[in-house]
This record gives sequence, C-alpha cells and structure tokens, in this order.
Amino acid sequence: MDTIAEKLLDDNAVIIKLDKLDIKSAERMVDFLNGVLFAIHGNINRLDKNIFICSPKNFKVTK
Repeated sequence: MDTIAEKLLDDNAVIIKLDKLDIKSAERMVDFLNGVLFAIHGNINRLDKNIFICSPKNFKVTK
C-alpha cells in the first residue's frame, strides 16, 4: 500500500486491480486509498468490477 500512496503523492496516477484480495482486504485498501486521495484532493474512479484508477488532483480521467 505504501508504494501506491507514494506514487500518488508524487502526482502519478495508479491503476489498481483488487480481484486477488478477499473482500475485507479490498475494502481496507479502498478505504486507505480514499484517505490518501482526500489528503491530496485526488479522485478514484471505477474502470471495471475490481479495477480502479486513482489519480492526483491535476490528472483528468475521461471516458
């Protein structure tokens, strides 16, 4: 988890795939990332059922 947070803090977007985690661990990961994203004014968007993109505030995600 620290590596993902470090990348976000360095203004990099990160795609995470949670399908290998149990539900409880996936929830904890998303909660942690939401905290990091709140602190840096970033966003999290769902790409697929278990795939998300986390992005810093100056990164635009379009469909």
